[in-house]
Amino acid sequence: MSLFRAGMVVNQRHRVVRPLGAGGMGEVYLVEDLLAGGRLLALKTVRSAAENPATLDSLKREFEAMTR
Repeated sequence: MSLFRAGMVVNQRHRVVRPLGAGGMGEVYLVEDLLAGGRLLALKTVRSAAENPATLDSLKREFEAMTR
């Protein structure tokens, strides 16, 4: 079951367009940034079972790599 549905607004900033995929650690959604003129972004969610120090370190490295 998906956490978000198309049209939902997350944190009063991101409108969900559609799910992009799901895996062992969570789900990824295509979202529209309402504060950045509708720019499209990927929003990644993390399942609580994946929230351990090694997994969180991996996610931090992934985020840092994507922002470069």
